[in-house]
Amino acid sequence: MIHGAIASLVTPFTAGGALDCGAMAAFGNRMAQAGFDAICFAGGTGEFLSLTEEERDDGLRAVVDGAAGKPVLAAALHTHSKDILGAAERAARIGAKAILVLPPYFYMPDQASIFAHLSQVGRDSALPVMLFNSPGRGGVTMSTETIVDLAASTPNFIGIKETTEDMTAIAALVARTPSAFEIIQAHEPLILSSYAVGAAGSFGSLCNLIPKTIVSLHKAIADRDLDAARALTQSIMAVGAIAYSTTIPIGIKYLMKAAGIHGGDVRSPLTSLSLGQAKRDHLQSIVPVIKNLEASNLL
Repeated sequence: MIHGAIASLVTPFTAGGALDCGAMAAFGNRMAQAGFDAICFAGGTGEFLSLTEEERDDGLRAVVDGAAGKPVLAAALHTHSKDILGAAERAARIGAKAILVLPPYFYMPDQASIFAHLSQVGRDSALPVMLFNSPGRGGVTMSTETIVDLAASTPNFIGIKETTEDMTAIAALVARTPSAFEIIQAHEPLILSSYAVGAAGSFGSLCNLIPKTIVSLHKAIADRDLDAARALTQSIMAVGAIAYSTTIPIGIKYLMKAAGIHGGDVRSPLTSLSLGQAKRDHLQSIVPVIKNLEASNLL
């Protein structure tokens, strides 16, 4: 259901700081036209914690409207099960196909608590659930054992967005979870190696900058064109090394503005004022590469 090339959208804001639903729909359509298999709205890249409930619903509706029938995954990164389940019900009415959930952050729960919380969500959600394991940003780790147990607990868990760069861990999850449970890598420079050990797709923020290039890599892998996949991976690594050198999505949005894609800024508590001149110059250096890559990857 949610696999292959998955776009993690930024959330666009107007110059006055309001949610830009027109641009949100256009972003969804841009990813659909580039060939992404699914689209994720309001995850970490999409500044979920800076949106009101009404904005999450309005933004999701805009993405669904623009996505040209591609499945849309709605982030529900709440800590309380009632909030997650409520978000799932609203997302189902709007037209999303699944929700994305984290283990509860800040509380630092043990693995038994994580399992109890998420298994309830999986049982009761109005939509299928994709897990999200992001220790670096969420501060909480789901162990391999917990993920395996959750995957076995209900077919409503359809997969996991896994941020580890350890291919041994990815391979272990592939081997130990049901075949219908999709293991999705969350770092584009590792798409090729992740597929090699059995992953079913990738997330990432670079789709906002180089969507055609990301889709071309997935196509090269599907076509078993290893030379093309290696070359595309090197190009993606070059963009990622600079785009990911700042807080996500501050650097991504700065580069979107510099490349003429969209002029919106991040929303508080994030701020582009955190980018000093040296950092701006560093980001600016990759803009010609971004433009050349997209021009050369005409799908």
